[in-house]
Amino acid sequence: MESDLINQLILDSPNVNVFELLLESIPQMAWTALPNGERNYFNQRWYEYIGQEFGQAKGDGWKKTQHPDDLQSTTDAYKNLVCGMAYSNEHRFKRSSDGMWRWHLTRAIPIRNSRGAIILWVGTCTDIHDLKSTLDKLDATQNQLQVLNEDLYYKNDQLTRINLDLDNFVYSATHDLKAPINNIKGIIELILCKILNNNTDIITEINLMEKSIKRFDTVISDLGEIGKSIQSISNEVSKISIRNIVENVIEDFQSVINQNQIVINLNIEIDAINFSKQNMRSIVYNLLSNAIKYRDPDRSLIINVSTQIYNQKFILLSIDDNGLGISKNEISKIFQMYERVHTHLNGNGIGLALIKRIMDNYNGEIVAESEIGKGSTFKVFFPYKP
Repeated sequence: MESDLINQLILDSPNVNVFELLLESIPQMAWTALPNGERNYFNQRWYEYIGQEFGQAKGDGWKKTQHPDDLQSTTDAYKNLVCGMAYSNEHRFKRSSDGMWRWHLTRAIPIRNSRGAIILWVGTCTDIHDLKSTLDKLDATQNQLQVLNEDLYYKNDQLTRINLDLDNFVYSATHDLKAPINNIKGIIELILCKILNNNTDIITEINLMEKSIKRFDTVISDLGEIGKSIQSISNEVSKISIRNIVENVIEDFQSVINQNQIVINLNIEIDAINFSKQNMRSIVYNLLSNAIKYRDPDRSLIINVSTQIYNQKFILLSIDDNGLGISKNEISKIFQMYERVHTHLNGNGIGLALIKRIMDNYNGEIVAESEIGKGSTFKVFFPYKP
């Protein structure tokens, strides 16, 4: 539409000054170029803004006004014009009044004769610096909002998980505390009944009450450990040494290791990892603790700890043992809170559930492979970026 209007003005005007008058009347810098791209006219806005004279700007002289970082892209885009294609480019000009580099949108359209051949190019340079700065600020704000939204989503997910853990905690507390309380209540009623019947033989009842009180104390201690574990997951990530953490945890068990002649083999191919030191210690401690606790009394315990790159996507930490093992139909529930397989040994059923929570938070995974009488292998997959 613009091209048709300008074409008509040129064809209808015997004096090209009318055409130049049109370009002098617009607020933008304007110019014209010959079909080969050589600039042959600039309006007064150009001279005022850029500070060049015609002799300096004509031909390719205008390229000296380009910001050094934009010169190559501007030159490449200008080749479209020389080839007869429409020209549009964003680049910076230095404003002569204050030396400030400001962004402009330069566009050019061809003027064609009646045969369709290009006889002139007409271009304008529109200052878009303020608009571009505003858009850049909006883009930065959107990026910040994206980060905040992701953080909010993460915290909401964390809150949901904590609420679920707390629900389970309350259920467990209610269930586990009710049994010893009811036992104590029943024993007290039995003692009172005996006393009312002048029966002073209450030693058995007192022993039962003592056992119930101990059970009550144990439940409270276990619930305290469960509560602490819920809050123990850390999000502080740094570069840590897996070997150092494994060796430090082994030192914690050194006494029971020596007493039971336990063998622990280390094959740490990948040592450095970006992860929470506190969480890594929880993972290693719980897995080694379980391997030691659930050892087979009929054979010496051997534990193998290894790390390696898995499929170029994960750092794999493997801990396997030749302990009691777990039946296949029970493996699916071992990562649930308060679930226990070997109930003949003390435990609160939160270690593996805690590890799963940690790995879920880091988009990782923990899996178990086991067989009764042969032992277990726990594989922990940490996301890895080469």
